[in-house]
Amino acid sequence: MQMKFTLLSFIFLITALILLSCAGSRWSSRIAWKDFTLESVPDRNDFPDAGAVILLNDAHLEMFQVEDHAFSEMRHHTIVKILNERGMKYANVLIPYSPGTEVSNIQARTIQPDGRIVPLKKSLIFDTNLYPDYIFYSDIRTKRFTMPAVEEGCIVEYSYHTTVKHFTFWPRWRFQKEDPVLISRYKLRCPGDWDIAWKTYGIDVSPKTGQAYKGMKVSHTWEVRDIPALIPEPAMPNGMQYIPHIMFSPVGIRTWNDVSAWYRQAAGDRMKPGGSIRHFTENLLAGLSDPDEKLQRIYEFVRDHIRYVAIEIGIGGYQPHFAGDVLENRYGDCKDMTTLIVAMAKAADLKVRPVLISTWYHGGIDTGLVSLAHFDHMIAVAEKSDGTRIWMDATEKFSRFGELPWYDCDRSGLVVDGEQAVIYRTPVLTAQENVISRVWHVDIHKHRTWEGRMKFFVHGAPAMELRHRLSRVHVSGIQDFFVRDLLNTIPSANVNKVEVSGTDNLAGPCVAVIYFSSQDTIPEIDHQIVFPLSNFCDPGLHRLYQSKPRKFPISLKYPVQTLDSLMLTFPDIWNRISPLHQDSVVLDLGGFHLSMNGEENKLNWSSRYELYQSSIQSGRYEDFQYLMRRLSLADQVPVVFSVPLIRE
Repeated sequence: MQMKFTLLSFIFLITALILLSCAGSRWSSRIAWKDFTLESVPDRNDFPDAGAVILLNDAHLEMFQVEDHAFSEMRHHTIVKILNERGMKYANVLIPYSPGTEVSNIQARTIQPDGRIVPLKKSLIFDTNLYPDYIFYSDIRTKRFTMPAVEEGCIVEYSYHTTVKHFTFWPRWRFQKEDPVLISRYKLRCPGDWDIAWKTYGIDVSPKTGQAYKGMKVSHTWEVRDIPALIPEPAMPNGMQYIPHIMFSPVGIRTWNDVSAWYRQAAGDRMKPGGSIRHFTENLLAGLSDPDEKLQRIYEFVRDHIRYVAIEIGIGGYQPHFAGDVLENRYGDCKDMTTLIVAMAKAADLKVRPVLISTWYHGGIDTGLVSLAHFDHMIAVAEKSDGTRIWMDATEKFSRFGELPWYDCDRSGLVVDGEQAVIYRTPVLTAQENVISRVWHVDIHKHRTWEGRMKFFVHGAPAMELRHRLSRVHVSGIQDFFVRDLLNTIPSANVNKVEVSGTDNLAGPCVAVIYFSSQDTIPEIDHQIVFPLSNFCDPGLHRLYQSKPRKFPISLKYPVQTLDSLMLTFPDIWNRISPLHQDSVVLDLGGFHLSMNGEENKLNWSSRYELYQSSIQSGRYEDFQYLMRRLSLADQVPVVFSVPLIRE
């Protein structure tokens, strides 16, 4: 579709530029807001719990075409009243941009409480790399500045233009922020005959659309007022799923097949195996005949020998480097590593395709609205002749071949390399696959000193997370890592020995065994000793979920099974006077079972807690609270002994 400038349009554009120039000259001396006056701006008494009030968050996007040159221009305007120290963060402004994008017409000023205006000097606007640690790899830059003369009660105001060298909708506009917003407005001006695909989430708002005349542009304006601050809750869902915002499909993209075709055009040539890749792959797979073994060798090479650099570059963060360059440089991000796997697989006559997914960190997606903004990661998939699939994420150094890391599981994935786009759901993890276990052996001596050992081992996703944490710990500090956890439970313990295994064996559990003792005597009151089981086994989960009611669902990382057991040996002359205890709760979202048994001078206590679902809807919050509370109460049941007087 073509949009040509008429003489009248050109005159309007020149007039607008003149008005903008005049506005710039008044920026340091005049306050003329359309939506409110300086006297009507709220103060700290109106929002006692907020750090700031966002008076206006405004964006105006317009499409232009001059002869054969198309471009989109977004005009941003933000006004914030800073109420206290917590609101000072709004005085620091970053405007990221990538190649093909120009940021211009930056104006900024501070309006102090007495009405004095302090403009930002142009010399204090800096153009820097957004990710300075990756300056040789990233092409994402930013305009960066901090507002002048900022103090509590002041107003900071800034505006700028962002121009992109093609037709595009900004894919997302967020209405709600971490502080109250008085006015949030998104205005789109485009040809009147365009069929715009958009959808709002977390809020119901329709645009005000201007009169459409044939061959002319029309404006669509989404405006929301008096939006409360976003109040975070423990374990609330990641991403934008429940935060009020609007999303758009890209210009020219109507179906998921369009997305797949676009990606083939942007990245297809980069996935072709050149001579260097073919030669390298042939040597790498020498002696192998089984297709699965070949694919495993390719995956493990990329996982273990290509350094992961977590930076998005290229067209919207989706265009990878050429596979040969990734192999030569030995580094890349998720799409680069996937591209290399695909290219090496082609060199070995194996079919592997790239998959765009939304990870757990990014949140859920709505496949009913076609948008690349739904996705934040790329992995690979191979479909076998029997219909099964082999999923691969080589960015995860602790993920075995054929297994996805937990944050990729149970997610929507778009296969983008075929003629027909397909959306798959990645494999689901179960509680039985993710196990955290602690086994305690404690021997109490007759003088109430004690010794024992604790064996801690984890499988599945918890093991992956633990290996991640340990990979950032110096070898000499790994034992101390586990010791600190023990001392949080038993501060008086003396650690005698620590044995750690399985940190490098991805096929098995990660295990730590700690041998300890204590010369501090267990307290005795009136010839009775209370042994607190909760010191050893209470997970403390109930403390995170005490608020009532709850607005957002609970989004935990993965289903999990937690096993705790304590084998206690005590002196023969002690007499256990508390009864043995049994308890259990079974719900469809999870449950637990606790048992206590013993004979003579031995006591065995065990607890199994399972959470079958990692996503708990807000309507089930009371059930989840009930489960957590019952689990905590069961763990806090003490064991009481009567102790005869001992005379030396």
